[in-house]
Amino acid sequence: MKKMRKLVSLLCAMVMVLVMGVPVSATVAPFDEEQVKEVLYQQVVSAYEDFYNFTAFEIEIENVEMREDGNIQIDVLAIYTKVLKAESAYDLPYIQGLQAGLAELTDPAEIAAAEAYLNRWVNDLEGNYIGQEDEVSASFQIELLANQTRSLKAGTEMTVSFVDGLTGEICDIDMFGPDSAEEMFADGVEDSRSVTVVACPLAATDAP
Repeated sequence: MKKMRKLVSLLCAMVMVLVMGVPVSATVAPFDEEQVKEVLYQQVVSAYEDFYNFTAFEIEIENVEMREDGNIQIDVLAIYTKVLKAESAYDLPYIQGLQAGLAELTDPAEIAAAEAYLNRWVNDLEGNYIGQEDEVSASFQIELLANQTRSLKAGTEMTVSFVDGLTGEICDIDMFGPDSAEEMFADGVEDSRSVTVVACPLAATDAP
């Protein structure tokens, strides 16, 4: 009779997961979806908080499975809406880097090319991003010990990774999010110089 009850309980648990739309590849203990959402929300916000505010954040549990090492893997899709904090394109470090690079130029042709490149960026940002909500999604993978499934707390017994949208590679969560302001500024300076090389290939040569 006890074996029968255990079997019925197991079948009921599997049916519940199937009804929720989550694929089942192994029997796993239940977990709190709201806690999964909170963990990912904190990760995403901490990655973007220097540049963005968030107006919406939702998750979809795509897969739950018991791994061979006994840990549980939860594949999650996060869908969130963010808005740039900057009130002007000129408040953004990349644009400031472009301006700094432009200020270093002396050749009129190079200056014209760099100014055109800068203006394209500013017009695109002002027309499509500044003050506009941007809905995006990202895939994450949570791995936790089986005995931690009822209480998802950030710490050594749980790891969060994200899936690279281009390569599908599982990456460390520390790599998630935009570059730092310093890196963006440096990229802007470098790009301002690079566009002049493309636009003015003879500027740095002895050609007539």
